[in-house]
Amino acid sequence: MKLPDIDNQKLAYETGVHIGDGTMVVCQNSYYVIYYGNNDSDRIYFENVLLPILKEIYDFHKLYVNAFKNTCYIRIYSKDLVKFKSEVIGLPIGSKDRLNLSIIEKFSQNSVLLSQLIAGIFDTDGCVKINRGKYPRLAVALKNENVIKQIQKLLKIFHITSTVYENNYFDKRVDKTET
Repeated sequence: MKLPDIDNQKLAYETGVHIGDGTMVVCQNSYYVIYYGNNDSDRIYFENVLLPILKEIYDFHKLYVNAFKNTCYIRIYSKDLVKFKSEVIGLPIGSKDRLNLSIIEKFSQNSVLLSQLIAGIFDTDGCVKINRGKYPRLAVALKNENVIKQIQKLLKIFHITSTVYENNYFDKRVDKTET
């Protein structure tokens, strides 16, 4: 494994992807990073975009997209990668509720890196909606309100106006109302 420079554009993009669909786990003596997606809608993206980026920036050769029921995933067992992502980049191990805003700030000093970070978040948790048949809208759905507000501030750098709103919905996968 190689560790990329923090000013690597693909690392900024992959960090955005991690903010959207990634997580890190430390369990007993196992350290791993995992990315989850829907097997029907995300598998092609995982195979053709995410997998090549992970192989290139970290120099991993034996990575695969796996599936279980309707979920596709990429799991990377690497203590060095977990340490790099948590200690250098600042991504949290476990729940992303503790996602630190300094992660985004690390990439905000360079508009190209910032745009790549936002693109990674958008590619995993974003969509395009046509409002009333005329007005295109870009939407990003994340549970971490602080990150949403930080993204809103960063979009202003690109002169993109945005609105933040709360959406409560029933998630039948976990049988409860989510925000």
